[in-house]
Amino acid sequence: MLAGHIGVALGAKAADRTINLGVLVGAALLLDVLLWAFVLAGWEQVIAPPDFANRHYLTFDFPFSHSLAGAAVWALLAATMWAGIGRTRVGAAVIALVVLSHWPLDALVTRRASDSRYGNASRWS
Repeated sequence: MLAGHIGVALGAKAADRTINLGVLVGAALLLDVLLWAFVLAGWEQVIAPPDFANRHYLTFDFPFSHSLAGAAVWALLAATMWAGIGRTRVGAAVIALVVLSHWPLDALVTRRASDSRYGNASRWS
């Protein structure tokens, strides 16, 4: 997944050459950075099921960083921050699209989509 996210950042560099590549890579990986901060804070979870020794498959509960709604909110916040520091609207749109691209790329390669990825975490039902 990492290569896909960085690939989006590299491709976005062509859309707006004024944006530093490091900023674009940071935008592409923003949801993963938030994910681990939220896991450490206890707001999101990586769960090892009882049969983990046999299946070697973790389950996840990431409603704030990796749900579609969460990705859209983080993309909007990143674009707002970019525009707020006096950058262009085109740059803000590029940043937003790079952040938002994280969700479909993860959904494409995830073996089994968790409910929280789509915003339907069981703890919110």
